[in-house]
Amino acid sequence: MAVVTDGQLFITEQGESLAGSDLVEVQRGTSVFAAAGTVENIQRPLVRSYIDRQAPAAGLTRYWTTTFTSELRGTNGTPTAANFPEVDQLLKAAGLTQSYSSDVHTYDFTANPNATPYSVSARFEESMSGNYYVSSSSNYTFTISGNAENLVTVAWTGTGEYNVPIANATPGSLTAATANAGPPMLAVDSYSLAGASSGFVIRDWSITGGLTVTPRLDAADSNGYAWPAVISRDAATSISITIEALSESAAPMFAGWAAANTGDINLNLVSGSRGVALKLNSVSLGAPVLQQGTPNMFSFTGAASTDSAGSTSSLSLEFT
Repeated sequence: MAVVTDGQLFITEQGESLAGSDLVEVQRGTSVFAAAGTVENIQRPLVRSYIDRQAPAAGLTRYWTTTFTSELRGTNGTPTAANFPEVDQLLKAAGLTQSYSSDVHTYDFTANPNATPYSVSARFEESMSGNYYVSSSSNYTFTISGNAENLVTVAWTGTGEYNVPIANATPGSLTAATANAGPPMLAVDSYSLAGASSGFVIRDWSITGGLTVTPRLDAADSNGYAWPAVISRDAATSISITIEALSESAAPMFAGWAAANTGDINLNLVSGSRGVALKLNSVSLGAPVLQQGTPNMFSFTGAASTDSAGSTSSLSLEFT
């Protein structure tokens, strides 16, 4: 994996033409695209001991995996029916549904993301080699994380159909892009944890969607796979968080865990006039773990679920 000196990633709904506003800004890191599947040549068996092996057969199954990190940003201005957050397409490609009401975009997990498959095309352009990498029919998993000293980021991992990289006729030139993202989110502005909304400091946290993206094996396909991939939630939406309680009475997580209660967890992020609310429903807490040598600081994990009727998503994201 080579270090990318200059590159940009565009995410579009499958089948749509590319526009400069489809840019998703990627943080510095390694190359976004990597070939996966049976990508190594397959050695054929030896026919006779005195005959050399036959030429290896090229691997049939191949697809792109994409791994990158972006900032979690608010919308570029007030949310409207036509003004979406930067990660809109990625969230929907991760099995979430989008709805809009009263200047708020809400993303919830669908009951069955495979019933109405949604996939995106990911196009990465890098000036280092002058190539365009295109992964069509892509789906994603994600982990959102933040701390008291840095920006909130989203780590994306995707799987999509393999396409041969396209040579750029003018190496080093990139498609003109339009900045479509709003302000980046910083530390948690307000919260509700196990019924507590004050009395402690949140040091760091991460939320994982509990998603699994599995390609469909199809030997009849030119790449050996059929698309889109299968999205499943084998694990619950989970949260890991470290807090510093200012007093013992401000840490109800111990009582909540001991009583085997479930409760909602809300983390509200604000940057200027824009905000993102992360809401976890019916969270079962694990045992809080004390941090040795740091009084009143402890970490805990939790697993979210739907409500008893199964109508409330384990995780909701609200862009305001």
